[in-house]
Amino acid sequence: MCEKESEENMEFFPCARSNCTNMATKKCSRCKAIHYCSKPCSDVNWKNHKKNCKRITTGPFRIQEMPGKGEGMVATRVLFPGDIVVTEEPLIVIKDGEPIRIILAMFESLSEEDKNVLLSLYDPGVNPQNDVPGVTDEKHQKFIRITWANSMQLCGYPELGVDGLGVYATISRINHSCAPNAIRTWLRGDNSKRSKQVRACQRIDEGEEICFSYIKLDSSFLLREKRQMLLKNWFPSCRCVICHHNDDKLATSEQNRVEMVKLHQNMKEHCKQGRLREAAHAALQKIQTMEKCPDEFIHQIPCTLLDYYELATILRRREERLDGETPEDFRERAFIMATEFGDSSIFQYEKKLRRISRLVL
Repeated sequence: MCEKESEENMEFFPCARSNCTNMATKKCSRCKAIHYCSKPCSDVNWKNHKKNCKRITTGPFRIQEMPGKGEGMVATRVLFPGDIVVTEEPLIVIKDGEPIRIILAMFESLSEEDKNVLLSLYDPGVNPQNDVPGVTDEKHQKFIRITWANSMQLCGYPELGVDGLGVYATISRINHSCAPNAIRTWLRGDNSKRSKQVRACQRIDEGEEICFSYIKLDSSFLLREKRQMLLKNWFPSCRCVICHHNDDKLATSEQNRVEMVKLHQNMKEHCKQGRLREAAHAALQKIQTMEKCPDEFIHQIPCTLLDYYELATILRRREERLDGETPEDFRERAFIMATEFGDSSIFQYEKKLRRISRLVL
């Protein structure tokens, strides 16, 4: 039930068995999320750890070491757009502006097992800039660093009245990519919006790493240098397939992003000046540019399809001739993609449709 880490870059961790004071170098052989000093400690603790271990290992994925990235998630079978990778409740939720004493009290209220799982997540290391005044306990300092580096927004839509950040045992182990193949979503039936789900947003082959973007959608068209600045919260430099491995691919990506920003600005400018046909043409060009490299811009395609749908619908109401697909074809494509991406994308789709309806009626 436990396996020794390789001698390279060996680190020592507290043993996960309660009341054991030994330092550990062996990971749970199934989930690789917690550490033991010996097999007897692993065997004794199995009853406590079994639930978390199953949660971390149940699904079409495995957690493994990724060269240069620490741990990551890898597909164990082919996944198609819309396939659910994992659905998970958070280990801990912190509301905006929560006092540090309350946050530390929440940590102490966790079971020893959950504390161990949380403390096994990525730790960015000691940094004086991130010190919290008055926190002197080493375990508390580590907890704060890990929470700061691994938490994710619960919702993102103020009108739903949900704020706060969650830390997840499995989802927090998924690495970033500027060409993501997965997307996070909340669940509509969960009013607290604490449950988080990860879905494939394009085909993921067996053995391929599962990644989503740590960058907000409205920052996705940024060039590499500015993306790197945003990502410094997590790592010194992005090592995704776009930023790290291929100079030609990076150059093409940068060119496409420059073109995307230009088309978006053209669309907005034409709208301001009432040139809706030109704005619709710019929106269509933006869609076509995205579809040349969907691995990078897959998340933005539904919204851009609806931008064109809005402009084309208004033009049709004015009885101006439109070529090619009907506006409804673009709306349908946006709906299909939003359905694959999950409830938060469907909510965004419906919100934009309501706005379009008010404009064109």
